[in-house]
Amino acid sequence: YKGVSWCKTRKKWIAQIQIDSKHINLGYFLYKEQAASAYNDFVKENLPGSYLNNVDPNWEPEILDMEI
Repeated sequence: YKGVSWCKTRKKWIAQIQIDSKHINLGYFLYKEQAASAYNDFVKENLPGSYLNNVDPNWEPEILDMEI
């Protein structure tokens, strides 16, 4: 996804964008789809008409069945 990368130190996905040589951190996320959605939300609000990531609107995080 555009604007999304893995942060080794935090072990999370980061969403970020650069506008006019200014780097903007949009947050850290457990799932790359969440980071891509954050990027899309920022672009829709601040840069209308720009590229958006193709994130499945029905995507949900996988829930693991864990017994305690």
